[in-house]
Amino acid sequence: MIMITELIEVKASFVSIDCGSSENQYTDDTTQIKYTGDGGYIQSGVIWNISTEYAYPNNPNLPFVLSDLRSFPNGERNCYSIAGVRSDSLYLIRAYFLYGNYDGENKPPEFDLYVDVNFWSTVKFRNASEEVVLEIISLAQSDVTYVCLVNKGAGIPFISGLELRPVNSSVYNTEFGEPASLTLFKRWDIGSINGSGRYEDDIYDRIWSPLNSSSWDSVSTSTPINVNGDGFRPPFEVIKTAARPKNGSDTLELSWTPDDPSLKFYVYLYFAEVEQLEKTQLRKFNISWNGSPLFDSIVPRHLFATTLSNSKSLVANEHRISIRKTEDSTLPPILNAAEIYVVKIDSLATFQQDGMMRFLSSKFDVQNQCITA
Repeated sequence: MIMITELIEVKASFVSIDCGSSENQYTDDTTQIKYTGDGGYIQSGVIWNISTEYAYPNNPNLPFVLSDLRSFPNGERNCYSIAGVRSDSLYLIRAYFLYGNYDGENKPPEFDLYVDVNFWSTVKFRNASEEVVLEIISLAQSDVTYVCLVNKGAGIPFISGLELRPVNSSVYNTEFGEPASLTLFKRWDIGSINGSGRYEDDIYDRIWSPLNSSSWDSVSTSTPINVNGDGFRPPFEVIKTAARPKNGSDTLELSWTPDDPSLKFYVYLYFAEVEQLEKTQLRKFNISWNGSPLFDSIVPRHLFATTLSNSKSLVANEHRISIRKTEDSTLPPILNAAEIYVVKIDSLATFQQDGMMRFLSSKFDVQNQCITA
């Protein structure tokens, strides 16, 4: 269980920015996290509201942070400057985007997103109503983090919301060491119906999406699960449910096909035994990737969370994680949750400050006034 004092300390280090908001501060009804407007983080840009067609009450489930935005019609690069982060500390950075035809052009743009000097992602939309949420886990190189939007000539960049969450620096490690960041590919609450997580249940305020299959059964518990021995700290609402194959002899599988076969993946698999087994029962399984062994003879502990991850990045045209029970197991395998990330190799930290200054000064047009549309 998470201690109240720990929650208060972690929450105090959250940075939650509603980009383009006219309010100085408000509390989100769902998470009870305080959000601030973005005027203290950037001096350029134009403030807009999304069109009424896509706004509340026409869209009753619209998160408040997506109802407004800040666009950047001037300058190739516009950067949010977020002070007060801890150098050499790990952060989850999350950015929100909803075009919502705010400019009446009905032409969603495409632009690039950076953290400091490092490319994060290209932001693009399938339509005006698509809500795009991007996440990266990155090591802070100084006490100021820059999140930059770069115009690539395919429409005016904009942003709806920006969040920073501190993460235990002992987790989400890769073979590449500190010069690497991880961009979120998928995060699944396996066996869940509604999806869950977020603060306060998730101390890192991750967003978990439900994943089910017609070939799976769901099992769950209402008894507390110990996550304190696992630095990944899966939230109870996520770890309390698991999926198992309906056919006890079947393999439980996760598969995906990347757009770019050269991408390097890291997979984090979460396990906890949620059923009280009889003495004659045994749940043991092996885990493989594309037929190659990853982990052997895994026996999940009852009401204790464990996270497993590959030590070397996974690169292939197609990916298949297979969880199969061992010959001596009397029960099918289970899986409670999974996260999949793509490795981004960052610029060397020793050149961070000089590189950031060059990045900011190169074709960076800072507007000294904010305009409300």
